[in-house]
Amino acid sequence: MFSAERLTFVHLTAQHKDIFTPLLMDNQMMRYITGYPLSLLEATERYERHLSYNLAHNDVGYYLIFNKENLIGYTKFTPYETDAIEIGYAILPEYRKKGYAKESIQTMIAEAKSRLYAKAVGLCDAMNTDSINLLKYFGFTPRPDTFNPSTVILTLNL
Repeated sequence: MFSAERLTFVHLTAQHKDIFTPLLMDNQMMRYITGYPLSLLEATERYERHLSYNLAHNDVGYYLIFNKENLIGYTKFTPYETDAIEIGYAILPEYRKKGYAKESIQTMIAEAKSRLYAKAVGLCDAMNTDSINLLKYFGFTPRPDTFNPSTVILTLNL
């Protein structure tokens, strides 16, 4: 778990299934992740994969993001390359445009620096210009993904 001024990041656990799977079935949450909301079966399978990853990795993985009162989204904080960490985030529609994504990114960058990663990496759907621009605001440099042209890879040297 780590935290910011308004946010707390809680490692996804077995107790979170009932609050996490609905996020994966929300069209607005999954629009730029899968392109569509997941079915209950798909959401459950994805939750189980994320949980399995978290059980094997105590200090990285998938985190729920809470403001002081509510679940507002989730984030990915996983090794990308030997010296890099991938950061990803999805904020519920009703909490967007309130600075939570910016605060989430800022917190994950600080956490990555404290863990001595050399760089942070963000993978974005090429159509998700809001997310691309937000990462660029923090100094991430975009480049096309040669394997998947619908993805933009953004990197930040830490």
